[in-house]
Amino acid sequence: MSRRIKIGLAALLCSLSALTFTAYGAQGWNQTENGWWYEKRDGSYPVNDWERIGGQWYYFDEDGYMCTGWLILDGDKYFFHENGTMAYNSWVYETYYFGKDGVMLTNTTTPDGYWVGPDGRWEGSEYQGRSSGVKANPFEL
Repeated sequence: MSRRIKIGLAALLCSLSALTFTAYGAQGWNQTENGWWYEKRDGSYPVNDWERIGGQWYYFDEDGYMCTGWLILDGDKYFFHENGTMAYNSWVYETYYFGKDGVMLTNTTTPDGYWVGPDGRWEGSEYQGRSSGVKANPFEL
């Protein structure tokens, strides 16, 4: 193979890899003064919708921004950490338990054996691993 052909092929490969990188580089997390949003590979972004990213669930609001904190959807209560990931299979504020689907449990016993009432608040005495100090329920008016 001649030197000219090798140089031509190398230039072509570099051009193609730059195109691939550019297309991939458009996808991902972006931040504005209003918050974080996620651009999909096709250039669209989720609005009023769930998106699984890196093995974690996120919810994006009506403007396409990642939700954090408490969220009520179709009557179910969810919690999203500061990094936007949905709480699931875990306690939040040492008072509320969120199940495997991310919905706050109410009027039931949690998988680790503690009762949560109709407002989702843990009812009972302290147990090992919990700090003292119960937080107020953000859903109480």
